[in-house]
Amino acid sequence: MHITIKTYNDTRNMEVPQTESALYKAIGEQLLNLSVPNRLLVSTPVGEAEFDVKQRGTFAKDGTIYPSMYVTEEYNTIQLPQDTYPEAYLTCINPVSNNYKFYHFRPSGSVLNATYGRIGAGRGEAFGKKDLKTPYPIHLYWIRYYEKLSKGYKDESSIYLAPAVSETPVAPTIPDQRPEAIELYQKLYTYAKGMVERHLVHHDKVTVEQVSQSKKILAELSTKTTLKDFNETLQKLLTISPRKSRYVKSLLAVKTSDFPAIIDRENDLITAMEVMRPSGSIGSFREHNIHVFEATDSQRQEVIEHLTPSLQQKVRKIWRVIPDRQQKTFNSYCKEHHIRYVRQMWHGSRNANWLSITENSIKILPSYENGRMFGDGAYFALNPNKSFLYTSSSSAKYTNEDENVVYMGLFAVAYGKPLYVESSHHFTPRELEEKKKNCVHAKAGRSLREDEIIFYSEAAMVMNYLVEFDA
Repeated sequence: MHITIKTYNDTRNMEVPQTESALYKAIGEQLLNLSVPNRLLVSTPVGEAEFDVKQRGTFAKDGTIYPSMYVTEEYNTIQLPQDTYPEAYLTCINPVSNNYKFYHFRPSGSVLNATYGRIGAGRGEAFGKKDLKTPYPIHLYWIRYYEKLSKGYKDESSIYLAPAVSETPVAPTIPDQRPEAIELYQKLYTYAKGMVERHLVHHDKVTVEQVSQSKKILAELSTKTTLKDFNETLQKLLTISPRKSRYVKSLLAVKTSDFPAIIDRENDLITAMEVMRPSGSIGSFREHNIHVFEATDSQRQEVIEHLTPSLQQKVRKIWRVIPDRQQKTFNSYCKEHHIRYVRQMWHGSRNANWLSITENSIKILPSYENGRMFGDGAYFALNPNKSFLYTSSSSAKYTNEDENVVYMGLFAVAYGKPLYVESSHHFTPRELEEKKKNCVHAKAGRSLREDEIIFYSEAAMVMNYLVEFDA
């Protein structure tokens, strides 16, 4: 049907489907670039309506202050059958004004209900979660929707209203046959869950789309070189995965030297998010074709021989881990690249990362361009004391955690022909391929106190043992 929409400075004629939702969506879209105050006069073959656009406060965008609009329906004679409308979840982040808000549209029959407030604040707290006292008539859905978008809100429905991370039902009665596998899974899951609960507002419902989009934005974040671009991209990540923080600014970079630590922080959180499960769902290593056994005496001795005396005294428990899919990938990689020299090396990481590492192996995630000495790769050490610095121990140098129990993994790695170096360089897989080398072996000396070995393919490693230590 043909409609006409008049404002103070413009008249627009357009064709829209003759449905309630299509008509009011066309009206709502006019709000995005409308000056305030203003008025909308709508003429249609099925009636007329008038909307008054008033100023209610202000909001900041890119350093400029704009009037914030509120739309009231002055009269409406339009007659169309009632339509159905989607649930929607909008968020608004603005560090300048410390805005960290959400608005949840919940259509119900002939009315539009909504819940709103500050992200992370509970009911009863200042700016906490509240329900709309008087629901709106349902036909105003798109008016309220675009009114919010005009103030800087973004529609994140695909993130917040998506299915939870694990969509595969698992029989809760037999998560795994072996007690040692059950024990290890539960320990590692508790650490990952703790990380998510400490940082995320909606920790009980991590979605597949949330993890996927977070990874994409993190990759984008690693390419930013200016403070402005970095923080703008980081805000996208904070919108998708809202944090328990009173002040948005506290999560942003203050100087470019903050970039590596922030990227590592987000890496660790996404790693933990990836293994979250719906409430009531029981997971197991069996789902991933991973076999976990308590190490035999001979296997235990093999691991002990790879440890320094100081760490030998800290060993609590050793598990033999056989990840079928990862092992096949590793074997194929060695065969394809004609690698016969396979070594065992240590990798340290915080407790919250180990369930993901056990299930998915070590993932080579993006870092800031100067964030890692030898580029984006998986870093290993011959000296286990070096790897221990990356655990959740209070004596660890790089994690700032204080757990009583920590973990390290002993991995088989496709060492092959290494490229020996003594100074830092941001290596890439292509460079190694051109030099016909399989890894970078950075020797201790001017730049390093201990040797580090870096692999640039996720297929070049497979876990053999996971070791639990006293911190």
